[in-house]
Amino acid sequence: MKPIEEHPAKLSDLFGIGTKIQQQLLAAFPNEQSVVTAIQSRDIAAFTRYGFKKGFAIRIIRQALSEGYKMLLSPDGRDLYRKIVEILKEYPQLKDVKDRISTLVPNYWGTAAEEHMEKVLTFRDTVARTKPAELEKVIKVLGGVGYRPLNAPELPAQIQVLATDPAVAERWTGKITVKVVGTVEEIRERVREIPFIRILSDSLEAIPEGSVLLPSNAGTTEIFPELLVKRAVRLTGYVQAYIAGAQIIPDMFPLAKELGEIAKAFTPLLEDLGTFEEGKTILEGSIDAVEAELRKQDAEEVSSDELAKLFKKYASDDTFLVDFNVVPVKGVRELVEFSIARQVENKIFATCRKYAKKIMPVVSKRKEIVAAVQDFDYWLALGRFAVDFDLGKPHIILEGNRLYFEGGRHLFLYRQWQQKLLPRIDTVTYVLGPPPTSMQGVEDEKLTLLTGANSGGKTCLLETIFFLVILPHMGLPVPAKVAHVPAVRGVFFHRRHFAKSAGALEGTLKRLMPAFSKAAHNLILVDEFEAITEPGAAARILSGLINILADQATLAVFVTHLSNEIVKVVGPVARLDAIQATGLDRNLDLITDHQPIFGQIGRSTPELIVQKLLKSTKSKTVQKNYQSLQNTLIAGQATWQTRIDWFIKRREHRTGNSSLSS
Repeated sequence: MKPIEEHPAKLSDLFGIGTKIQQQLLAAFPNEQSVVTAIQSRDIAAFTRYGFKKGFAIRIIRQALSEGYKMLLSPDGRDLYRKIVEILKEYPQLKDVKDRISTLVPNYWGTAAEEHMEKVLTFRDTVARTKPAELEKVIKVLGGVGYRPLNAPELPAQIQVLATDPAVAERWTGKITVKVVGTVEEIRERVREIPFIRILSDSLEAIPEGSVLLPSNAGTTEIFPELLVKRAVRLTGYVQAYIAGAQIIPDMFPLAKELGEIAKAFTPLLEDLGTFEEGKTILEGSIDAVEAELRKQDAEEVSSDELAKLFKKYASDDTFLVDFNVVPVKGVRELVEFSIARQVENKIFATCRKYAKKIMPVVSKRKEIVAAVQDFDYWLALGRFAVDFDLGKPHIILEGNRLYFEGGRHLFLYRQWQQKLLPRIDTVTYVLGPPPTSMQGVEDEKLTLLTGANSGGKTCLLETIFFLVILPHMGLPVPAKVAHVPAVRGVFFHRRHFAKSAGALEGTLKRLMPAFSKAAHNLILVDEFEAITEPGAAARILSGLINILADQATLAVFVTHLSNEIVKVVGPVARLDAIQATGLDRNLDLITDHQPIFGQIGRSTPELIVQKLLKSTKSKTVQKNYQSLQNTLIAGQATWQTRIDWFIKRREHRTGNSSLSS
């Protein structure tokens, strides 16, 4: 299977996109290439722009780029991957970027993964050398991008555009409604009905109050400057983030200087718009008081002078009222609301028109601005993740025949340690395949059986191996001081399950056996296979699986407590590694060395657990029972040691260091 970037740019070549979905996408997008580009660039916004729901876009992109999670060969592996993604999604500030993180799926190692990792490492270094206060400031600005100012201008509920030339009205057909008028008197009639009218004409000289004259060739921005300002105001968060980002990585933000000048205009613009809104609220709030005053006077009509005095008294403003002689008291509210609308709409239009040219670049370059900020948030998030988890660049083994790491750390435990939920974090060295340098107890085994103490860290080691292999295939660095990571075709991770039934065994084998492919460099990680079937059968099945893998390119680690049984049947191709518990501390907790000892069989911990219970119980009768049980376990150590000696001699015989005793 080719890496995704090598696929032809055809929608039909992408995984998980059937004929019906192809038709839906092609009907919405401009062309096939735009769909493929949106998928390969993980552009969720493109999908939503063309009418698709965000969840649909995420599902399509994930399926296509991961070829149906082809690298994750088991449900447990996909579950562990999703937990990684949930941590990653904590870092971006923008919701669209969090969604983009959701599409970061593991894929075959290639140019795309390598370039992605290099960029993450670049941002990791940038984050590391940026002062914490500066970084926190930028993150805070990014967090405010989604804020929408409340005083963004709205278009009036009733809009009317007039033109004196029928050809001008025809030019706007299908875009906006433009009505044709022939005389100024017709315009006056309209103005009595609509608070504020826009007129497109090159022939008129005088126009009535409540209208504005625009050239006949005026464009949308000139006719509706409120729309331009509204769009620009909605982008203020992005503009601020763009300018802030330039303080850290100037090369990503070439428009920063220009936007910095434009941003200065936003303050007075928003202040003016806010003032208009406040004035409108005051005037509308005074109508009740004016009507109450008129009711006291028991008058049926009111003159313009009298009404002006009342609004001067209750609102400190009478300049907004339209011209009239007298009006019925019952019609005062309608007249006043009409007057307020005319004044506010006129002021908003004039203010937006004043600033339109200045802020036009924000709207015309909005795609570039938004894309730059979202990219910055994405890479900054991954860079911060890499710093927080102390991730480093791995050496990728293209042949897929070796896994080696020093100072490996479990991602989730490392986080708990950072949060002071763990007293310490232990690092681990491990190897599958030929080691880069000579290591005691290690030859070139591709298969290992990990044995030893309960709660000694065997499962954590399996998960650490999973992290170290899957992260590079997501284009991310790894939690290790040194790491040689195989470029694999798939990872099978099986967590310990306790359902001992034919169904559990059957389901596990059905998922596991396809991973046993001679043509593929896979990684197989199985935790306590014996938990899903009887111990005797588990030992034989495990031995059979190891023999199948003996001549294949697959790397595998099997965690087991059946070392005593496995020693009898395992072939010479597998190495047995041990995680040992050495005793109990003063709190009667197990003392465990989480670093595996290569080439040795590990002891489980029942005798230590019994010893702990013996020391902690106060009942003499119960103590006597624990003592009897402990004596039985101690008596079995001679047999256990015989098994260990036999295993070590067999390894020495295989390497020619000594003869195997019969």
